[in-house]
Amino acid sequence: IYGFSSHSQFHFSVASGYFFWATGTTLVFGSRKTLLPLIHHFSCALTFLFTLRPFLHHVGNVFLLFQASTLVLDLHAVGRIIGAPSSGTNRSLRVFHPFVFFCVRICIGVPLSFFFLGDMARLVAVRGGHSYFEIAFLVMFNILINVLNFYWLWTNLRGDGEGRPEYAAGSCTVMVRERVDGGDQDWMKGLTVPMLKVEILRLDPDARMKGLRKAELQALLLEMKMGSDGGKK
Repeated sequence: IYGFSSHSQFHFSVASGYFFWATGTTLVFGSRKTLLPLIHHFSCALTFLFTLRPFLHHVGNVFLLFQASTLVLDLHAVGRIIGAPSSGTNRSLRVFHPFVFFCVRICIGVPLSFFFLGDMARLVAVRGGHSYFEIAFLVMFNILINVLNFYWLWTNLRGDGEGRPEYAAGSCTVMVRERVDGGDQDWMKGLTVPMLKVEILRLDPDARMKGLRKAELQALLLEMKMGSDGGKK
């Protein structure tokens, strides 16, 4: 538990700085919907900061595997930022994300958490801990993150409305806000499915929309808007 690894020390230093950066970025560019990601990022930053004692160098790197699913979602966010929200690559990432999420956060994360909680219980029992505050924080955050992982998996699998991957709670490193011609795309959130279809048909009377859900209609409309604005320029 208190063994030292130079590799782990380096990885945890980078991870802690990364999450402090994500916390600051979310504070600056976030909204009311980013409260949960904000808590997640700040808690992760503190978690990896506490491991620099050294502490938990033997299992901490495995917990970093959780971020594999975040990387998939961040790549999906890049597609939205560059104006290709409904491209083939972005659709593949949207389908691939729940699979990666389930593998690293549920299949690996849940059993690993049981071993971690057992180690912490034994450490407290023999009164060998360096800081009961830090141990209690890590235990509570571990339990919380596992509960949230199941919640986030459910919202990802739901696949519609606020449950689509780009809005799945702790998910993206920072909140992505697509812009077209300098304007935030918040206006699309208030459009119903029929209204979205009317807007799409106005831009392209031959557009095929059969079977598309609201999230896909929003992505299609955004792509068409960006394409039409690009054509005007």
